[in-house]
Order: sequence, then structure tokens, then C-alpha cells
Amino acid sequence: LAVARWDYQVGISVLEGGSLEPSDLVPAGPFVGEDLAWAGDTLLYAVLSPANNLPAIWALRRGESSPEELIGNAYSPAATPDGQTIVFSRVQDDRRGIWRADRDGRGAVEVGTSASGRVTVTPDGEQALYLSLESGVQSVWSVPLAGGTPVQIANVYAFQPVPSPDGRMLAFVSLDSDRRPVIAVCEVSDCSSRRTIPLPRRPAALQWTPDGRGLAYATLSNIWVQ
Repeated sequence: LAVARWDYQVGISVLEGGSLEPSDLVPAGPFVGEDLAWAGDTLLYAVLSPANNLPAIWALRRGESSPEELIGNAYSPAATPDGQTIVFSRVQDDRRGIWRADRDGRGAVEVGTSASGRVTVTPDGEQALYLSLESGVQSVWSVPLAGGTPVQIANVYAFQPVPSPDGRMLAFVSLDSDRRPVIAVCEVSDCSSRRTIPLPRRPAALQWTPDGRGLAYATLSNIWVQ
């Protein structure tokens, strides 16, 4: 009997000081997730346990080499700009929830439900951006981290929503009229009018550049800025 196995491994590297040579932070492994975030000087990322098949968020502080498990049954970490609050996804009772905890992983509280695991925090640290099927289409919604009523931002198919560094603009992956992938960009206050950027394929990751003037996205093994 012969079988084929896809050995998918993910590592985490960083570019610093304008260098084009990445430095490895987390060695490549089959259980490291793709979503990560900085909470101050601490890198947050998820690892899937081979023992129970449940994810956990781990923390690696800058300058240290030994990470520690921070939050069990959690993945897709994000953090407020001051690094004091961690936002993450958790599946509990067959429902995917949006949760927040303090920077040490304590005091976890559910603040909403989501159709996708990826959660983003707005630059003011007040809102979580996520995907919901509440309107019948997978679209971008926001919910206050302190708790409150969710608000739909755009009633159009969306994936990977990310706010600009100043919080005024929103970018997300969508589809055009021919169902080809595009990056849609709009104002958070009024997303009825959108600019679109065509893509050859759906990106694996999407993020604004720090100056807010461009968008970086990953396709296959390449990172592009546009």
C-alpha cells in the first residue's frame, strides 16, 4: 500500500530595520497557524495541538527564545494598539465566538459570534471587525469590544477585512461580477462606494502598509505591495 501525504508547515519570520533578509522567530512546523499579531513587544500566534486537535494561542516576547502557552482553545489572535487586550476566536458549544482577554490571557469574555475565524481590531482599540452571515451574505461587521450591538459595514461578499492605520478606510477581499477575486477599498463610514483592485487569485493574507498608502498581500509564496 502506498499513500501520499501533504506535509504543510508554517514558520514565522520578521524583517527589521529595512532588511530584506528575514530572521526566524518560530521554526516551521505542521501545527503553527497563519494568523499572528503583536501585543506590544509580544508576538501572538496559534498552534494546533497534535494531542487533542485544539488550537491554543502562544506568546513569544521580543528577545526571548522560549514561547509560552497563553490561551487554550483559541486561535486567530489580534490585539489592541496598547497591547493590553487580546482578541481571538474560539469554538465552544459548536459556535464560533469572538472573545477578548487581558494581555496575560485572563478574564476571557465573549463579545460576539463570527462566520470566520479571523478577527481584526480597529486602530482605536474599540471595535472588532469580523465576518458574519447575519444578512444572508458573508460580509464585514463590527462589534464594540466592551460589548454592544453589531453593525454591518457593507452588504457585499467579503473575506479578510483589515482597517487602515488611521481607521478611516477598510480593505477586504471580494469578488467582481465575474466572480474573480478583487481587493475592495472603501471608507468605514460609508462603504457603499468601493474601489476595486483585480487579483490573479485570492490572496492568503492582506494587510495595509504602516503608512496607509499601500496594501500588501500574499499569493502562493510571494508578498506583493500595491
